Amino acid sequence: MRTPTRLTILTAALLATLAGCSLFEESEEEGGALPPDMARRADGKTATAWPTSLPEADVKKRIVQLIPAYAKDRQGWATDLHTAFKTLEVPHA
Repeated sequence: MRTPTRLTILTAALLATLAGCSLFEESEEEGGALPPDMARRADGKTATAWPTSLPEADVKKRIVQLIPAYAKDRQGWATDLHTAFKTLEVPHA
């Protein structure tokens, strides 16, 4: 039987850590259903959209958190992405 390599163990630990992360706060209710191609998660669970009752500023704040730190003008990107998503009626994933 093959023993797990250090890289395999580190990868599994990283994935387990990321699986525990969430942008939802505990008091928030889940949003609506996502389209099937957006709803499949790697862990087999079904993802839901962010709560639809979030203020626009909170949605933009969450989008900023998803943009890499090295990106220039993260707030500008977040505003542009939010406008595009809202115009195209793409749910917050």
